[in-house]
Amino acid sequence: MQLTGKHALITGGLGTIGHAFAAGFMAAGAKVTVLDRPDSAVPMGAEWLGVDLNDLAGAETAVAQVAAGQTFDILINNAALIVNKPHEEFTLTEYEDQIRVNSSAAFALARACAPGMKAKGWGRIINLTSITLNGQWDGYVPYVASKGAMLGLTKGLARELGKHGITVNADIAGGGGVGG
Repeated sequence: MQLTGKHALITGGLGTIGHAFAAGFMAAGAKVTVLDRPDSAVPMGAEWLGVDLNDLAGAETAVAQVAAGQTFDILINNAALIVNKPHEEFTLTEYEDQIRVNSSAAFALARACAPGMKAKGWGRIINLTSITLNGQWDGYVPYVASKGAMLGLTKGLARELGKHGITVNADIAGGGGVGG
């Protein structure tokens, strides 16, 4: 994989999966910007963008400001808020927090990154979902709902952005991928 000259934005970049994406992309020559919570540690070798994805407008604005002087070629929507407990113990606010961070943020960031990708006629958006969509795990109702929303988002964005040279795919950890 050769990514010299490409700029990747990776959300949740300090977690295990995000860190692996960042390290792999940097090894392939890409410039990497990691977006994670403001209270997180700064990643090694990557540009840092401390943003709380619970603040969708703030996240979209921060990414648009960074992208004003440079274009993101690749967007990896990896950030996730995961809480495990029986569904009846979740408050509506806890449910909404997981939907916001795990799927609504991907929409906001795609909106912020797509104009630059369209201008170049090239871009890649990868949305990470979860095997819990097909699994037998209890206690993850908001998480599973948010990852299901990511599948719909992926398909909708793929239809709209494909004609501009932007591919949008979802990786279903342990279960294959979808998109276009």
